[in-house]
Amino acid sequence: MKINLETKYYYDLLQNTSLPIYWKQTQLINLYIAEHQFDNIRSGLFASYTPFKFKLNRVLFKLLRVSVNFKLNYIANIVFKLILVQIKNNLIKEVNCLGDYPTLLLMILGPGATISEEIKSLFTLEDYCVGKPFDIFKFNSKIYSYELFEKFFRAKYILKNINKDNTKSNIFIEVGGGLGIQIEVLCRLNAKDKFILIETPSQAYGAYKYLKNIFREKKIYGAHEISKTGLPENFDILILDSSQNIEMQNLSKLGNITAGLNQRSFQEMEISFTKDYLDLFSFLKIDNIFLWEMREGHPEIKIQNRTDRKIYIELLKENYSLKDEKLEYFQDGFQYDVYNFERSK
Repeated sequence: MKINLETKYYYDLLQNTSLPIYWKQTQLINLYIAEHQFDNIRSGLFASYTPFKFKLNRVLFKLLRVSVNFKLNYIANIVFKLILVQIKNNLIKEVNCLGDYPTLLLMILGPGATISEEIKSLFTLEDYCVGKPFDIFKFNSKIYSYELFEKFFRAKYILKNINKDNTKSNIFIEVGGGLGIQIEVLCRLNAKDKFILIETPSQAYGAYKYLKNIFREKKIYGAHEISKTGLPENFDILILDSSQNIEMQNLSKLGNITAGLNQRSFQEMEISFTKDYLDLFSFLKIDNIFLWEMREGHPEIKIQNRTDRKIYIELLKENYSLKDEKLEYFQDGFQYDVYNFERSK
């Protein structure tokens, strides 16, 4: 198999890792997809822990669940929406989207529903469909995906709960951000801010290619580039792989970091690894830490000793206090516990 110079760094890194063979094999497969099948990187194959059967069950579960959070009956709204669908071409896509996160659609369809100014900003965005996301649909003459919805509402929660300085570029760091969809949305909402993504080797390379395609004019540096030159002084987005510990420590030279994020990937790690990342957040003196946890646990990866609310509080108690928490309904029909920790000293 031919390996280009750009990806050689990641292949060498994976070949030399001492981690379990199944993890290495998964990473190598994902790296191959990112390198040779990038056009389909969001179609469900890359870094996917969710088999088709589980996805189908998730859609059926959501369709049958009645939500008490909206004015109209959940099923009635879905049925009404499906009537409007051109069945031949769009039914599968619409059911998939509705089965995931129909909040905005239900607000629009519900009688007397009003769209807040905050929600209106969603209409300034649309999914560019880089990598062919499998859950796209059209609304208001624009293309959306479930993933964009999820990251938009999470971005709004983050921005509402930070001490944002509009006179300068704020810095956000995300551990385990996959292809960087959350960073994409935050960047599109606040173009002058700066972002750092830390991921496993194959995901780091996938995110590098994805974000370079989305933001062609921005200064984006991948782990393979940073390994040669060190952290650049002037950047918009940095992407580090999980082995670059020295570079992570050197992030302290950037000064104040506004927020640190993790969305369920701590549930894929042993507590010792989670502690290392939270210690990094503390070392960098990040102002706010936002954590998303699937209450039912990760659907595929089962960690015997995984993190939970008590463990987070214990690990962060020296420098952070729990400012806010809420229950969120989003992906895969599961409930998400959301924690916002604020630096106390």
